[in-house]
Amino acid sequence: MSEHDTIENPSDLESFVERIERLEAEKAEHAEDAKNVKAEAKAMGFETSVISAVLKIRAQPQGEHEEFNSLLDVYLAALNMETPDRIGDIGELEGGSSELSGFIERLENIAEQIKEIADQVKDVKAEAKAAGFDPKILNAVLKIRKKGESESTEFEMKVETYLAAVGSR
Repeated sequence: MSEHDTIENPSDLESFVERIERLEAEKAEHAEDAKNVKAEAKAMGFETSVISAVLKIRAQPQGEHEEFNSLLDVYLAALNMETPDRIGDIGELEGGSSELSGFIERLENIAEQIKEIADQVKDVKAEAKAAGFDPKILNAVLKIRKKGESESTEFEMKVETYLAAVGSR
């Protein structure tokens, strides 16, 4: 199917677009859940930037973090900088270690759900491509539908104006 052909089965296209929209909305909900969990952790005295770092470390393959820290220590020593003590006093945590573990686990679960949804979006887009739909056009349709009709009409008018300005129309 070329981009200039008519769509033989518009319902197929609509089905792909709607499935992707549902998945994207679900992904956004999970992202909002993660934001709320981080806000809750912050309200209990935890540093959200440190929690994000912990999540990143926990997502790494076994041993990768230790290797990074070893190399970091070598670099710091080469620059005559003090190497940090890696483990602080757990008693210093305002919310306590069990609350922190709960936040970390909740955030990891949400991150996993977001990853699964992103994989589902990829699968639907691959399915649509296999059915003959152009993925770039499909993404443009999704973007326009997300903006709403009035915004998309304004967007399309701007695109036409820009194309005319550069002599492509």
